[in-house]
Amino acid sequence: MVARHEAETPSTLSVVIPVYNEAHNIVPMREALQNVWKLIPEYTLEIVFVDDGSTDETWTHIMALAAEDKIVHGVRFARNFGKEAAIEAGLQKAMGEAIIIIDGDLQHPPELIPELVEKWEDGNDIVRAIHPNPPHRGLIKRTTSGLFYWFFNKISDIPLIPGSSDFCLISKRVADEFIHLPERQKFHRVLTGWIGFPSVSLSYEAKERSQGSSSYTFRSLFSLAKNAIISSSTLPMTVIFIFGCALALFGALLTTGLLAYKYFVDFEYIGGAAVLAAFVIFNNGLLFIAFGIMSLYQVATYREVQNRPSYVVRDTV
Repeated sequence: MVARHEAETPSTLSVVIPVYNEAHNIVPMREALQNVWKLIPEYTLEIVFVDDGSTDETWTHIMALAAEDKIVHGVRFARNFGKEAAIEAGLQKAMGEAIIIIDGDLQHPPELIPELVEKWEDGNDIVRAIHPNPPHRGLIKRTTSGLFYWFFNKISDIPLIPGSSDFCLISKRVADEFIHLPERQKFHRVLTGWIGFPSVSLSYEAKERSQGSSSYTFRSLFSLAKNAIISSSTLPMTVIFIFGCALALFGALLTTGLLAYKYFVDFEYIGGAAVLAAFVIFNNGLLFIAFGIMSLYQVATYREVQNRPSYVVRDTV
């Protein structure tokens, strides 16, 4: 097989970087990428920053870099639309034969990019960077991350490798297929796997942030996990239906038994009424949980029917 980088004209590789309040990391990221590109000079570098509605000077730094370096491009959202939307916007903007997605806080090591490219040259359309749970993430984040992967892989038809991150390389054809998927709420780690092109994984050690603190709150991470589950599996609805049937059958049998005991054994016995009341309260609680889960799917369907765009662009450079 002829390696892709042996083409007569240099191929372009794009690096998509979703950022939110990362003003202090914009320039260091560009410098880190340029240093890495000295190891793969046969490729032309394109850098695409996507500003997800930052409230600091992130966009100012992106504009300054784009003005002095033609390989730097930027997309600015009208407000914060979320990381997945920023990634999709970057994929739409990128022109490279392959596209690397990397966080803008330098926790994803840019020096791993040549290895990702090498795996792509071997014929893989998707090269995922996998990291273990690093100690510096903290016990709560490591525990919740482990629980998410366990639960997700139990209910989803599309496996998600524990330690998967947004750091990856995908070919242009994978990006095109992903962009043209009709749903609005997308989780690229799962959907790129659903597309089905050849893939491989590499392990790496995540670094601590070079500057600042994480811009992703528990609320945003919970929303990301929720969307990943809802967009990838209908099993929770099936489980709720089966459990509801079993609970209804149990309730009918219990009610019949209590009534039979009351009228045929001890008419004055009042314990059964207390048990029945407790069961009704318990049953109602479970029903609320069931309706809550089902409503998540209804909300997702409602958003799809609305047909609103995943994001609104304010500026580009």
